[in-house]
Amino acid sequence: MRRLIDVLCPGCGASHVDVFIDSDAPVFPRCVCGTVMERRWSASHTLRPDTIPGGVWIAHGLCNRDGTPRRYDSRSEIAEECRVRNLVPWTDVYTEDRTKDARVKADWQQSGEAKRAKARRDEARREKKR
Repeated sequence: MRRLIDVLCPGCGASHVDVFIDSDAPVFPRCVCGTVMERRWSASHTLRPDTIPGGVWIAHGLCNRDGTPRRYDSRSEIAEECRVRNLVPWTDVYTEDRTKDARVKADWQQSGEAKRAKARRDEARREKKR
């Protein structure tokens, strides 16, 4: 199996992003200086810091009790206020992962339950036309 990795030259410091290598026997490419490159481990792209630089002013939903905007300096502070007020955070309701939703729908459409439901709908349409 092949996968994409990032490599870095320990000799001259050159780097390449998204290089294909074989998982079974990884052979790293040579740099133009002749040194064998090494895998560069980078931080996860899904890691988000808790602090919000400069803070965020929220004027609806999580505002002050008198209706004036309230400033939050961290995501955990917003989550705690949602918990106290018994509200659902927006990020828990609306996700941007549409490919996952598409995979779940495709898997369901292949299930026996979905096929039986489609057969019942088709039969009802045929009966309605008669």
